[in-house]
Amino acid sequence: MRYDVSTKDEGLTRSRRAQPRPPSRLGVWLARRWRLVTVLLLLGGGGLVGYLRWSAPYRAALRFAQAVERRDARALYRGSDPVERHSLKLTEAGVQRYLHAFLDGDYQAVRLEFRPEPQPTGPRDWIGPITWQQWKVTWQRRPGSPRRPAADERPLPDRFETSITVRRSEEGWRVLTSPFFAAVAERRLGRPGGIRAWARIAREVGLKGLVQDQGWYYPIELFQPGNRLTIRDLVRPKQEG
Repeated sequence: MRYDVSTKDEGLTRSRRAQPRPPSRLGVWLARRWRLVTVLLLLGGGGLVGYLRWSAPYRAALRFAQAVERRDARALYRGSDPVERHSLKLTEAGVQRYLHAFLDGDYQAVRLEFRPEPQPTGPRDWIGPITWQQWKVTWQRRPGSPRRPAADERPLPDRFETSITVRRSEEGWRVLTSPFFAAVAERRLGRPGGIRAWARIAREVGLKGLVQDQGWYYPIELFQPGNRLTIRDLVRPKQEG
């Protein structure tokens, strides 16, 4: 005797497939608390955007310090302020010249500290809003790094400090590169020898001036022996295009 149970089994299978699956616990929780989830997502996204904007000056200063460690002239040039590149004619070759002239060895940035923004030394309506930050960098000579000073120059100490000025520009936060090398020159050669050495190389590489915190600059013609620069000597860069 034969029994045909295929129809019965197929009916049971179809009935099981037709039954909807119960929602998962996560789905039920999200459905009941979708407003809370939305608020958390908005807060998280807003917090991430806020953190990226808040940390942008630090990240610009850190990238600059790392490029100095690598002696990477191209990265320093690309991270420089657009006023330096467009109005003052800073070039990658000029950055490379400054690296070779003033950094007599391989240095590592061992500390990067924020300095409170300084107040402008002139009338605020003339200078404009404060849009820069200063970071103090402590440099340490790498072990075994050879010294490469010229015969008439004193070497940099094994450990020294400089400032990095980061300015908000139309390209975002950028580092004022030429003032950094002017500071290194003064740290190595003292005053006024350091700034004179910086100005001599600036003329050789075609740099038009020394940019300051707000994007204004001192023309290179003013860097003469005995000339004292004041805030009234600052020149506003011309708008490109």
